Amino acid sequence: MCRKARNAVETGTYHIIMRGSSEITLFKSDTDKDRFLNTIKKYQTTFRFKVLAYCIMSTHVHLLIASNGANLSKFMHGINLSYAIYYNKTYKRHGHVFSDRFKSKIVQSEPALKFVSAYIHNNPKDISGYKNKVEDYKYSSLGIYLGIHEDVLNIVDSSIILNYYDTNKIIARKNYFTFVKARQALKDSLSNTEQICDSLNNVYDEYNTLLLEIKNFELNKDHWQYTSGKSETTKRVKPEDIISFICNNTNINNYDLQIKYRRNTTEFRAFSVFLMRSFCDINFKNISSLLGGISVSALCNLCNKGYELIKSNSYYTNILTKFLKEYPA
Repeated sequence: MCRKARNAVETGTYHIIMRGSSEITLFKSDTDKDRFLNTIKKYQTTFRFKVLAYCIMSTHVHLLIASNGANLSKFMHGINLSYAIYYNKTYKRHGHVFSDRFKSKIVQSEPALKFVSAYIHNNPKDISGYKNKVEDYKYSSLGIYLGIHEDVLNIVDSSIILNYYDTNKIIARKNYFTFVKARQALKDSLSNTEQICDSLNNVYDEYNTLLLEIKNFELNKDHWQYTSGKSETTKRVKPEDIISFICNNTNINNYDLQIKYRRNTTEFRAFSVFLMRSFCDINFKNISSLLGGISVSALCNLCNKGYELIKSNSYYTNILTKFLKEYPA
């Protein structure tokens, strides 16, 4: 039987849940959890999505992600596969690590974002020692929201949700924490949170329909438009633009990029593949046809190499900065 197509929109925000296979503990140690966070950071750098909240438990993970124009299924598949390979290698096992494909639910409105983030941040309440101290749990973003823990990897964008509570950061943190604790007292369940989210999303849809009707009557919609404070990035760069940019800003040409085994152009190919995966809505098969038929596994390695070049080599960091100026989000 075919699986139901995932409900997704280009610039949507999603509550994502990933559960481990029934016979394993998905995260056996802090090292596993740290590895998962580093994997998220790696794919976030490539696909430029925003993480609004997270909580990593021993058997499952909750994420609140704004796709920011990226393909949700593509980067989540990469995160899951990368962690599964690490897990099986570390614990010398074979087979599935996750119980099924990840679950995702669209979160459309400001109130829904508040409820879902509070539910995620209250997840540690059932762990011994954290019932009344969920903010102390190391692998939840709540501590980052409240300034208790440092966001070492710079993964979380807490400003979007905190700005709903006050423009003053100290007051916003206090008000948000009060809301989180209030939801904990009400003992929110996942199903209850999803029902609330669905109701709020329906209100949001009805409101947008009303706005459309107002526009059709040629009234000034700008005075009525709901704005969330979120800025979205839509990928509009063509792969040909990236090849042209690389050629114009380096000492190589298009022909050099197409030659598979020329060592002095490997880094430029890696950088090109990374840019295409980050800014173009294409897969490795499409990229292969543009770069002389390179295999998918080789393209994966090149993309990883491109990521490392930007992290460690100022030459490529400067070229990326120039690219972002020429093709602003």
